[in-house]
Amino acid sequence: MSDTSWRANYITSTARAVGGRLKVEGDTVSFRAHAVDRALAGRSWSAALDGVTVSVAPRRPLSHLFLAGLRRQLVLSSDGEDQYFIVNHVDRVAEEIQALRARGSAAS
Repeated sequence: MSDTSWRANYITSTARAVGGRLKVEGDTVSFRAHAVDRALAGRSWSAALDGVTVSVAPRRPLSHLFLAGLRRQLVLSSDGEDQYFIVNHVDRVAEEIQALRARGSAAS
């Protein structure tokens, strides 16, 4: 588990996905939009790692083709809200974030 950041697209609305990096650093998981999307008002996001629930959403129906319907999505839930990300190797990334979360909880 040497990687603690991954290229990701953060789905911020039905019409927008912001490109950038998803990162676990210390006790925080965050997404930072890359420079182009920041210039276009792309949103960033962060939450306390121990307050995040990690899951993988199933593929959406083909009718959602332009809403990343062909890709399974990483779901990070915090404070009752779900945040959706497109990442490569979604199952591996989910497992790594869960392991980092468990490691942080064990150290507390």
